Amino acid sequence: MTRFLTSGSAAVLALYAAPVIVFSAGINAPAMAQDYTSGALAGTINDADGAPVAGANITLTSEDQGFSRTANSSSSGGFRFGGLPPGRYSVAITSAAGDTSEEGMQIAASATANYTFVVSSGGEIVVTGARRNLDFSNTTTGIAVDLQELTGRVPLGRSLTDAALLAPTATAGDTAFGNLPSFGGASVAENAYYINGLNITNFDTYLGSAPVPFEFFRSVEVKTGGYPAEYGRATGGIINAVTKAGTNDLTAGIHLNWEPNSLRSTTKDTYRDRNGKDTNNNFSAIAEVGGPIIKDRLFAYGLIEFRDIKSGHSSIESGARFVDRDNDPIWGIKLDAYPLDNHHLEFTYFDTGTERRRTTYAFDAATDTVGGELGQTRHRSGGASYVARYTGNLAEWFTISGAYGVSKERFDVLTNNDGNYVRDELTGVVLSDQKLDSVQSPYSTRREFYRIDADLYFSMLGDHHVRFGMDTENTKLSKVSVPTGADGYDANGLAAAPGGVAYYLNVCGVDTPQCVAAGLAADEVYVGVGYGSLGGGFEGKNKAYYVQDEWSVTPRLTVNLGVRLDQFTNSSNAGVKFIDLDNAWAPRIGASYDVSGDGRIKLYANYGRYYLPVASNVSAVSFGSPISFTEYWQTDGTFSASSVPTLTTQITGWDGGQACPAPIFGVGGANCNVIATGAIRDPGQVASRNLKASEEDEIIVGASYRFDEQWTFGVAYTRRRLLAVADDIAIDAAVRSYCAAEGIAGCDDIWSGYHQYVVANPNRDIEITLSDPINGEATPRTVTLNAEDIGIPSAVRKYDAVEFTFERAFDGVWSLRGSYTWSKSRGNVEGFVQSDFSQNGTGLTRDFDQPDLMEGAYGKLPNHRAHQFKVWGAYQVTDALLFGFNASLSSPRHYGCIGNSRGGFDGTNLGYFYGAWSQYCLGRLQPRGTGLDGAGLKSDWVKNIDVSVRYDIDLPVMGKATLRADVFNLFSFKGVTDVDQIGEIDYNSDALRPEYGSPIGYQRPRYIRLGLDLVF
Repeated sequence: MTRFLTSGSAAVLALYAAPVIVFSAGINAPAMAQDYTSGALAGTINDADGAPVAGANITLTSEDQGFSRTANSSSSGGFRFGGLPPGRYSVAITSAAGDTSEEGMQIAASATANYTFVVSSGGEIVVTGARRNLDFSNTTTGIAVDLQELTGRVPLGRSLTDAALLAPTATAGDTAFGNLPSFGGASVAENAYYINGLNITNFDTYLGSAPVPFEFFRSVEVKTGGYPAEYGRATGGIINAVTKAGTNDLTAGIHLNWEPNSLRSTTKDTYRDRNGKDTNNNFSAIAEVGGPIIKDRLFAYGLIEFRDIKSGHSSIESGARFVDRDNDPIWGIKLDAYPLDNHHLEFTYFDTGTERRRTTYAFDAATDTVGGELGQTRHRSGGASYVARYTGNLAEWFTISGAYGVSKERFDVLTNNDGNYVRDELTGVVLSDQKLDSVQSPYSTRREFYRIDADLYFSMLGDHHVRFGMDTENTKLSKVSVPTGADGYDANGLAAAPGGVAYYLNVCGVDTPQCVAAGLAADEVYVGVGYGSLGGGFEGKNKAYYVQDEWSVTPRLTVNLGVRLDQFTNSSNAGVKFIDLDNAWAPRIGASYDVSGDGRIKLYANYGRYYLPVASNVSAVSFGSPISFTEYWQTDGTFSASSVPTLTTQITGWDGGQACPAPIFGVGGANCNVIATGAIRDPGQVASRNLKASEEDEIIVGASYRFDEQWTFGVAYTRRRLLAVADDIAIDAAVRSYCAAEGIAGCDDIWSGYHQYVVANPNRDIEITLSDPINGEATPRTVTLNAEDIGIPSAVRKYDAVEFTFERAFDGVWSLRGSYTWSKSRGNVEGFVQSDFSQNGTGLTRDFDQPDLMEGAYGKLPNHRAHQFKVWGAYQVTDALLFGFNASLSSPRHYGCIGNSRGGFDGTNLGYFYGAWSQYCLGRLQPRGTGLDGAGLKSDWVKNIDVSVRYDIDLPVMGKATLRADVFNLFSFKGVTDVDQIGEIDYNSDALRPEYGSPIGYQRPRYIRLGLDLVF
């Protein structure tokens, strides 16, 4: 028998009564007590009077892969099958008097399908009906979609991000981070991504995941809250994807997707970019095949995607035209074996290794002309990954599973242009032919994991499903980063690798310290000569142990009691632990109640605590011989042929200068702005001994109502509070206070304000080994520094939201789903990254570095969107013709005015020497998200409407062709999505930058994707 792969045909869609399970506060998640890749079926057998039927024999059979399992109904009439691969199943209920069956029931990954079977009274058991209920075994919120069916009906971008943004509380993050999703007010770097149980999250920056082929996915589930104890390492959301798999039906398909540039509209230009000159031509051809190798026992599925992605972009700031091309194929395979009905072996392998090749040309924005080639850059990404898993149903009351896998990615950036990077800080324009400020190679990550889980079922004061297990991840980051240029500068051997130096043209303000020291007048130009590098190999380990009891106290009341222990370790490049967090206990408590007793009205509540690991970026910056500093020079205003400014006299003796780690062109001494010295630190000098992992508490209260077999409604309130954050803090002021209290002289000369940064928790005492000996001692002391002396406020992030959701399941004619979310996200810290400055130094943002940088930091956070509306659906006009749509509306993001701390250096505000990185403009405090002097600064309301059409054609030979067209942003809305909130240039508070408040990002313009599916 041949069965079609995904298409838009009514025949195929009719196979699934509810192919998209949407849940949130009101439309509840399927149960999460199963593992990352399998699901469960739970049922109750009642007679016509509603009384439970005990002793019935239930046989479950996979319609896709042929295996069978059996169970008996309990005294309460209940039964359960766990560890089920996603797919279609039939249930047969038998007795000595006769037997009947129910077919076509859908089981989704990491989910429990809950049914009530009604049988006749008397001795003979005859099924008279089966009704799918709300699920009462969990209190998780989010969304789960069968991507094969959803993309067959509804226009959707081809990425996990596009699928995740369907979730009610999800917001699109900053454009600098690729508009990754933010959940529950968290930053976009606090999510976890899984495929078939393999963690594919980028553990260096925690931004996104491996670029797995979109057509490889069968389904994706987004947990936005209420995670069971099995899930962790995220304070945002968890994106859990499951791939397609082979079945007893031989399947084959070819899918073509074309996004021609000729059918795209244009978006508005900004002062930075000539967006109207953008070009995009994307084409992909996917071939897939799946089926049995041995019927009912061994199955295979494979996919390969051939891609040709071409784009062009003209940057006014860079003075360059960038032309990119990526045409490397990506592929994956999935093998499934059932040596016995109750034992399942799976193996998944995918290779996403690609290289994007960029050719850079000169671009004259004044004449819109493209000049000669300036160089070529290679951006490598992806890698080969695999995961193997075993699931065994050893008894009706006991299931065990184990998994092992490796995920690998690379991120190398290389160029054949050996020129120096030169930038005008006043205008932001890159003056040099070199448009890249640094190169990274080698740059790769490797994660190895293993886990074991077990499910135990028993009855004692009710029915219990206890799930417990452990998992371990071993991570390794290899990274070397140096500035572009052929100088061969290595900071007298302090640098991880030799590299070039960069030049930054600055304009004097009245009180700019460098200009005061040099006698330069306001508006004169001076030059910063900078160098920054790091490199090495850095290992880490994440471990977790968990147990959770799903306890059916009564037929109506279910209580979930769970706890998780997370342990996080980070090591230096010498393999020495400097972070060892072994006591992160995370309780997970939930309860649900069947109000009416018929599975239609559900009340639920949940409390959970979540923890984040420390990103490997922290290891690299702390122990990769990091060196970053800037010398300052006068210039005569002339430039070399390669646009390097002519340096005349070094600026020395300026107020606030620090000791240069190694002279670049000038003399040493306290004449540099130093961020890192390149010194190899002892692990005890990097992280506080009493460090706590970043943690967050969450409370959810909600209700859902299943009106009939099609309609479901829901409402929920979510409250999240950040309890602690791990970030770097300058302890110099506290060390000076410690020395003063101890009567020790000379500390001010060493801890000048930027000498020692420590990973710690804000507003908490810090236990640390000092970087240098004091008081004539031979070795550095280990001291406790008081939080009051450090002067850093507590980390605050508050999120409250109310969600309203609805679903009208597809009945072969039409479907409709959507949500409205009101939310409020405020605080003084966004999280792992900093959108205000596009700062992706995960775990080491400028937040909490210096006390004055936190003045005015409390306000509406970057991912705050007060109102969000989302709705999508489809209408089957004929058996062959189907229309779909996907629409959204989001309220604005709020911005502030960012400039130099207090408008000048007053002797205490050490954050001034960071440049324009504070909540001050024109010397006045500008609280976060309020614009300039409270005038407000916002992006637009962003509205979007996508539409699609599918038309099926029967082929002469067995098979079907589907013609597809998806129109994204149908009306070519041009909403502003990002605004320039940098009000000043570094060290100059005389006037606002003219670009302040200008749009720097617009929503994606209208584009059309044409497609053809051939399925056999």
